[in-house]
Order: sequence, then structure tokens, then C-alpha cells
Amino acid sequence: MKALILGGAQFIGRHVTDAILKNTGGRANITHANRGKTKPDGIPGVSHLRFDRSNENPDELKGLQQDWDIVIDLSAYFPRQVEFVLDGLKGHIGRYVFCSTISVYRESLGSTHPKKSSVWMTEASELLPCSPEQAVDTSMMTYGNKKAECERVILKRTHQAATIIRPSVVYGAHDPTDRFAYWIARATGKSRYLLPENGITITQKTYGPDLGQAFWLAATKPQAVGRAYNIADQEPLSLRDSLKVMGSLDNAVSVSAEFLESSSVRPWMDLPLWIPSTHFLVDTFQARSDLGFTSTPSDVAAQAACDAFLAEARAPKTGLSLEAEIEILRKLHI
Repeated sequence: MKALILGGAQFIGRHVTDAILKNTGGRANITHANRGKTKPDGIPGVSHLRFDRSNENPDELKGLQQDWDIVIDLSAYFPRQVEFVLDGLKGHIGRYVFCSTISVYRESLGSTHPKKSSVWMTEASELLPCSPEQAVDTSMMTYGNKKAECERVILKRTHQAATIIRPSVVYGAHDPTDRFAYWIARATGKSRYLLPENGITITQKTYGPDLGQAFWLAATKPQAVGRAYNIADQEPLSLRDSLKVMGSLDNAVSVSAEFLESSSVRPWMDLPLWIPSTHFLVDTFQARSDLGFTSTPSDVAAQAACDAFLAEARAPKTGLSLEAEIEILRKLHI
């Protein structure tokens, strides 16, 4: 099998590579095509081609214009970037699998609604629109709109056997965002830490190795052609349960959403993966039914992610600093 992975080899690309090698007994011929910035040395045994799609220069495609059994596209964020690859490699791609996101759903915006108790997304949920202005906007505010339009571009090209994968928040080894690592550091540390709303809310996530396997299934199952699939933990844990698996709740200080707001603590940014009074849920029945997708038990995945981060022996780059957290806790006379 000859596989092309468009995008970096640091995180998701690494898990996709591992899944392909595992499922082919290490016999796949894999090439990564990217700018060489996040992991310039690449992965041993995997070929690398320099590829920068941002300038849409046709010369960038010359090294890629060869026949591929599968192309996994992890790095397209703008509709034009998808068109650039599909038009430039037309006739050279067996199966094309695109990495989208659950942020394409209009319902995902409901997570910011103060009266929402849960956000539930299925593949049938309405997608966000994308105006011509949004299609070229470089801000994260239109991330979901642009990805939704990328999907529409792909599915309009009926000559190409394509599948769309929609992960939730991805976590696990090699995660550069440190959103889950923030809570690993709190659960395993010795300092008191803020626990929003007693940790009872659920943000359904996607474990990196499971996502890699989902890409493999989508690329090799004939019934996946022309379909989109949500990929996430089948039995998600609450924040509180995740912390218990990874370490301890002994140092947790439960605080209300109102207290955090009055202390200028931002949901998701300062306290990663937390949306006030909201469960963020994703239906994965279609992937399980069509692809035979199964997710790693959430406690096993959380512990593996914990072990991988602790092995790096560093502080998380995301969320409140310990110093800022201490100042907030002082308001509670703790």
C-alpha cells in the first residue's frame, strides 16, 4: 500500500502513521508531505516531501503527482486548499480521507449558550454555512465554517472516492495543545487547584490512537465512500472521573461558574475542556456501525495520556498558571 499523509508528523499525523503501519504489518509505503516545521526530522522509516499548500503554487504539487492508494489530508483549513490538492492530484488518488472537526456543526455553537445543559451532535446535525468572506478569513472564529465548506467542496467532486472524519478534541501522546495535559498536571501535582462545578460536566473527546485507526478504517472500507463520521470516546468520562483516573481529587477545590466568571477565568482558555454547565456530546453510532470503529475504554485512554505526558517531565503550556490559580484561591481564603 502506498499512502500519502498531508500535514505534520507531530500529533495526529503520527497516530495515523502508527495505525497504517500496524494494520499493514509495517509494509506500507508512507510519505509525509508538509512544511517540515513541527517535526523536521520526520518519523523513521517514513519518507518526507516538502509541501506548502498555503501559496497554491502548482510547483508544490510536482513531487506529489504520483499514484497513491490513499491520501489522508490533515492540513487543509480553507476550501481553496482542498480544491488545490484534489484538482492538482486528480486521477492520482485512490481513496481520499479528510480530517474535519465536530466544529462544523451549527449545534457546536450552542456550547456558548448560557441555558444549554447539553450539546448533542450527530452526522445529521446541520452544518455551519460559509460565506465567501468566511472562506478566506484567517481567524479561528470561522474555523468551523471553513471546515464545513471544505467538506462541501470534497463531496461535490463525485469522481473522487472520499470520506470525511470529524473528531472532537483530540488528546493523547504527542499532543501539542496541552489541553488535557493541563488537568493531568493538576491531578498529579501537589498544589490546590480549581475544579469548575465539581467536575461533573462532560466534554467528549477523541483519543489519538483511536483517531488514527478511524482514518485507516475510513480509507479501506468501501462503505465509507461519500460518508462523514464522528469519531470520539464511546463512553466519555466527566472531568471529575478523568481526574480520579489520572491522579487525585484531594487537592481539588470545587467552585461555581459564577465565581469563576467574577474572577475573570475564561472557560476553555483558562480552564481547558470546560464549558459552563454544559455537556459536549458526540454520537458515534454511524462509525461503529459502518466501519466497525471501537474506542479505547476512556479510563485506559486517560491513564495512557497521563503516563505519556508525565514522561515528558514538563509543565503544560495551556491554561491558568499556578501563580494565577493561587491568587484566585486566595479569594476563597484557601
